[in-house]
Amino acid sequence: MSFGNRNTAALRWSILLGGLLLGLAACLSEIKLEVPGEKIASIAIRGQLIGGEHPLISIKITSLSEFNASSVARPVSEASVVLIDEFNNGIDVPLRRPGLYELEIPAGAFPLEVRAGQAYQLSVSTPGGKNYLSTFELLSAVPEPEELRYLSTRREVLNEVNNVIDREFIQFLLTTPIVSPQNGAPSFLKWDFIGTYKFPESTLASAFPPNTRTCYITERLNLENVVVFDGSQSGQDLLRDFLLLEEPFDFRFSNGFYLTIRQQSLSEGAFRYWEQIGKVVQLSGNFFETPPGKVSGNFFNPDDLEEEIFGYFYATEEAILRLYVDPGNDPPMPFCPLTAATATSVDTTCLECLLRAGSTLEKPAFWEE
Repeated sequence: MSFGNRNTAALRWSILLGGLLLGLAACLSEIKLEVPGEKIASIAIRGQLIGGEHPLISIKITSLSEFNASSVARPVSEASVVLIDEFNNGIDVPLRRPGLYELEIPAGAFPLEVRAGQAYQLSVSTPGGKNYLSTFELLSAVPEPEELRYLSTRREVLNEVNNVIDREFIQFLLTTPIVSPQNGAPSFLKWDFIGTYKFPESTLASAFPPNTRTCYITERLNLENVVVFDGSQSGQDLLRDFLLLEEPFDFRFSNGFYLTIRQQSLSEGAFRYWEQIGKVVQLSGNFFETPPGKVSGNFFNPDDLEEEIFGYFYATEEAILRLYVDPGNDPPMPFCPLTAATATSVDTTCLECLLRAGSTLEKPAFWEE
């Protein structure tokens, strides 16, 4: 082929390629991506009414866009939240912080009284003009636990680099009635766990070391599990030495540890809800993940019965039990050494314990050794 022919061929290819690009651009200009708006956002309303000597209602409201699976739940503020009893008495529940609505309900302070044997409903109106109602939830009396004890056990587990090691664990065992003290009916029970432990700071190895302090750190435990029990399936009135919780015997137990358990009574509907939530958490660890995170709750939109609403409102009584775990003669290694050579040789929190989440210098009122 001659030089002239090559130029002619190149020109033809240029014209053809240019036409293709123009055609493609024309096609692309006609494609319109529809970004989901607020109308497809899901709302989650999760709350509880706790009866007893100091009744408290606590409600968390969040929204989550379904457009992105990694979307973060956003608090919903400026909503109207009303607690309603079976006699149509209502109490407005105020906003305490973004997304959290909370109110203490002292006896005699409102026409609405919080007591076992009565039913309660929640009404929520969002800033966007949507209205939501829960079904009525019966507040059942909670059985008082009889004993909480612990024992030590060892077994082989895999460490962070997949090596088999022998490790010690603390198991917490509960003995409690599982029938209602109000009517003798089998109870549906749920437990939450809180750990509190000492965290002493390290002393700097210097001529004039700063004063060291001891923090008390409180944290929720066992967040990867939901522990519930169906008393109607037991056939007994007493649950004896029920394994509630197991924790590794780690630095938290080196200077003393308190376990606080909160035993709650549930309606059958609330029990089924938490039972399903437990399965979701075990599968995904994310309440909002879909699937399988869509768990039917007890809220509905009276103006749009097809709308999907997450969460549950339930009423409960709560019994609190605490147990101190002594570090013993062979305590585990503490997180911080007694003495630090330099400020950079230890974790920052070993010299400033208040930097740790849930820490305080104030000794809890229940702390006794």
